[in-house]
Amino acid sequence: MGSASGVPGRPYRIVVNGTTGSGKTTVSRRLAELLGLRHVELDAYRHGPNWAETPDALFRENLRAALSGALPVDSLSSRRLYDVLDLCLECKGCKAECPSNVDMAKLKYEFLDRYHKANGYPLRNRIFGSIAALGRAGSFMAPLSNWLLESDGGRDLLDRYAGIDRRRQLPSFSSQTFEQWFRARGEACEQEG
Repeated sequence: MGSASGVPGRPYRIVVNGTTGSGKTTVSRRLAELLGLRHVELDAYRHGPNWAETPDALFRENLRAALSGALPVDSLSSRRLYDVLDLCLECKGCKAECPSNVDMAKLKYEFLDRYHKANGYPLRNRIFGSIAALGRAGSFMAPLSNWLLESDGGRDLLDRYAGIDRRRQLPSFSSQTFEQWFRARGEACEQEG
């Protein structure tokens, strides 16, 4: 034991070791919480997405940064962290199961905001973010837009650039919008009444 705060006998690092499933993470988190220490889980630095092993040099660099409390500035907007958090389904199951009540979905939202500000938004996000404008353009150009969406070339483009599976049946555009249909129907009802 050493002293991080100058208080004799107060530990600044405790190592908890055990086999998989033995509860070492739960015990470590609780100890860190009770003692006001940082919790560092080696598996989080040793393994990447799908348990792929991190190269030794990168593992040591990340671990050193985590233990010192000085994570590299770009690590919070890195592609590596993006790939890890991409595995999160945002189901909130971890929040219900985690004894520390960690909300990974919320952490993912915050990370994605930072990541996209640093790296820009992919085309798929920009397409779905502009869905109202695309809907107006599709209605204006119907039936040409419907033909394009149903063609092999159009489906290939949507699959490749927007992430919409080519087998997906998309709704057809109508040249008359719902508002136009509703107004016309209202005028017809007024003339009848």
